[in-house]
Amino acid sequence: MMYKNSVKLVFSNFKLVWKLLIFFILTASICGTIGYFVTSAIYNNLGLSDIFQQFPEVCRDFIKSFDIKSFLISIEAIMNEILGVLTSQFATQWYLILAFVLLAIILPSMINNFYLMASCNVLHYYMGSSVNFGFTASIFCNFWKNVRYQLVCLVTLLPMKLITYYCTIKSFWLLTLDSWVSYFAPFITIVVYVVLTAIRVALFSGWVPCMVVKNTNVFSGLIIGTKSIGKRLPQIFANSIGVVLTIIIITVLGIFTFGVSLIITAPAAFLLIAVFDMVAFYSSTGLRYYVDNNNVYAPKKTEMIESYKIYKNVI
Repeated sequence: MMYKNSVKLVFSNFKLVWKLLIFFILTASICGTIGYFVTSAIYNNLGLSDIFQQFPEVCRDFIKSFDIKSFLISIEAIMNEILGVLTSQFATQWYLILAFVLLAIILPSMINNFYLMASCNVLHYYMGSSVNFGFTASIFCNFWKNVRYQLVCLVTLLPMKLITYYCTIKSFWLLTLDSWVSYFAPFITIVVYVVLTAIRVALFSGWVPCMVVKNTNVFSGLIIGTKSIGKRLPQIFANSIGVVLTIIIITVLGIFTFGVSLIITAPAAFLLIAVFDMVAFYSSTGLRYYVDNNNVYAPKKTEMIESYKIYKNVI
């Protein structure tokens, strides 16, 4: 039911997709400008320029041939080259490597993730009162709380994301094996990514919604939000797998349309994550919420479910 209601709410708030599209275009422009004028010198000094130039060539070859196996093997080789360069030069060029990590990984991640709290705030007004609240207003009214949230994410969510990407990319080497394992390698890679991402989504699904709904600070939101979704964590995890698979499917379909449909599907995928977080928190705390303008969903409270189970066991 969480998955079904999440999809319904995406369509009920589809105008938010266009606002997210504008937001991501602006953030991509900011990050691209920083990357071009600031990090280009760092790339040259670290010897990463030639390695990064391989990405466009690999993408062009993939578009021409649609050879997924060769594409994944090439990506894995490029990432190994980058890690090799950073590891070998860390002792002498550590300050440049730290600047590279800050400007190429941490800062873009923080700017991009600003959408989540703003989206959850808009969704809270809609789900709780069927009121349309502005996305831009949500960014500014929660700006400093969002900044603090992004800083805490550097030691919570970001490491889990990087571990997920690392494990997924390292699984590409299974494609190079001359055995029956290589035939199942794409499936194994997808399973690794889906499971690790679903775990992250499920564990932290109550964090931002708690901050928005109960107006808590960052650490209280993390503690209370995690505690709230804890009793329904298996159900939330199962539904989060469906959410992640949906995002993968619409992304793959977007690639096969030469990226045209990604204009809609990419911001819709981010919105789906925000909606699912809100639905998971609302359902776990027993709060009623609007699925659309004419329908209200009333989840059973956890206490009622537990009491019913106890009663049934006694009988």
